[in-house]
Amino acid sequence: MTEADQGRSTRTTRTTHKQLVIAILVGLVMWVSTLLTVWKLSSIAPGLMPEQWLTQNILFQVNYAIAEYEKEHGEKADSLSQLQEYGYVETNDDGQLLDDWGNPMAIHFDGTNLAITSFGRDGKPGGIGLDHDLSSLDPTPDGTCMTLYQFLFDAPSTNLQLLCFGIGIFTCIAIISDKNSKKKPGRWQYAFTFSVLILAIFFFTVFISTLQLYSGH
Repeated sequence: MTEADQGRSTRTTRTTHKQLVIAILVGLVMWVSTLLTVWKLSSIAPGLMPEQWLTQNILFQVNYAIAEYEKEHGEKADSLSQLQEYGYVETNDDGQLLDDWGNPMAIHFDGTNLAITSFGRDGKPGGIGLDHDLSSLDPTPDGTCMTLYQFLFDAPSTNLQLLCFGIGIFTCIAIISDKNSKKKPGRWQYAFTFSVLILAIFFFTVFISTLQLYSGH
């Protein structure tokens, strides 16, 4: 092999390695970006956090019951038993109002308002995300969105995570395949085709993820 051939072979190897690195990096970016997008979408969809969503509905029903009691009796209810007596809310056999995690809710009357509070998934005061406290005075407070850790390790999001990872792998393979194509498009044509491909994959992933988030599957 001549020195010229060796030089061409070396340049070809370097180019191949560079293309492989670019493909891997773009694949990683697609994986992480789609994963973060799906995580953010989970904050507006009940599919991955049905207990929190249903607990918030219970609290909205409590607010409705309190308003109906006041309208009918001309005074505010000051205990859960008053709402229970007139069939406004349902409790268990022990007279407790449970959130959808199965934890008893706290009842407090401050002389003006009757407040029903769920302490979230962990059943303890405080917390963020799924563990955030929910109250009938504010059923949807800030800070109730799942943290990234909860999304990755606590929520039933395995299928969504695999989908995002698969999109990253597919993007990587698509770039390598296009680079190895015998027909070499121009730089701008390649950039346009690549951009369209990335956007199509991204929005397809978001669409499928949204369907799964709302269905809970």
